[in-house]
Amino acid sequence: MNVPRGLFVALAEGGADLEADVRAAGIDPRVLKEREAVIERHAYERFLDVVLDPLRGASVGVRVGARLRLELFGTLGLVMLSAPTYQAALARCARYKALLSDLRVDVERGVTNATIEVSTFGGRTDDPHAPARIEAEIGLFVQVGRRLVAPAVRFICVHLRRPAPSHQAKAEFAEVLRCPIRFASERDALVLASVDLDRPLLSADPEAYPLLAACAERRLDADERELVGRVRRAAESLLPEGAPALTDVASHLHVAPRTLQRRLREQGTSFTALLEHTRKELARHYVGNTELDLIDVSYLLGFSHLNSFRRAFRRWNGMTPAAYRLGP
Repeated sequence: MNVPRGLFVALAEGGADLEADVRAAGIDPRVLKEREAVIERHAYERFLDVVLDPLRGASVGVRVGARLRLELFGTLGLVMLSAPTYQAALARCARYKALLSDLRVDVERGVTNATIEVSTFGGRTDDPHAPARIEAEIGLFVQVGRRLVAPAVRFICVHLRRPAPSHQAKAEFAEVLRCPIRFASERDALVLASVDLDRPLLSADPEAYPLLAACAERRLDADERELVGRVRRAAESLLPEGAPALTDVASHLHVAPRTLQRRLREQGTSFTALLEHTRKELARHYVGNTELDLIDVSYLLGFSHLNSFRRAFRRWNGMTPAAYRLGP
């Protein structure tokens, strides 16, 4: 997965010893110098385990979010900076989050007040880092609203799902958010006056915004085209654990299952078809080009029984694995 340099900068400014943390996660420290690091998913999760260690405090998410700099997040960050209004910047963020991660941003505008809610698609509960990632988004929206909006947004309150933390952690949350905080809420959300959504950004650039937005859309289109390959690679890596479900691969790619399903449909395929094709091609490779025992091949392809693999192979190729291995 791609990790922008802006995240590393914010973590370092928050007091993290990044070189030690990436080494502890088994990652080459040279990634810290890259504009956008490409890190294998499990290695990135190990890194989060280290850097978001509970000893760093419950407020680590909002503290990191408050230090994030959009200008260090490439085109996607720059297009938000150049947006005409706070709401336009939020809308861009919501679109990119929906396409590139398992987080979603929903802005609900009422007559008097508005809410900016951050959540995981489907309300995932299996990600131990989700609270910190959600709260980092909230910290980001707060600092953008105060630093880049004119006049600065005055948030009415913040709702956080997490239970009330220690007195020290409460003080840390208060220092960053600077408005009433309601812990143990039913959602993670910012509340503000609806009119604040229309306030202009100090960094708004009416000439650059459409150009940057078009550039961002091209990048998203490229990501969509690469999606099929990423799904197949994810499925291949998960097969030894058993045939993966759509939800397994979506989790592996940090994408909401429904979003992944929709994006594949837009590419003219489906998860079922890709999984079948991946197993078929791997079966031909293992049987035709290796000396692996068929039981081992069956395991690598996620079949629970050798006979199930044999039946699938015959369906795919019109002959048994043994006959295919012997060749013409």
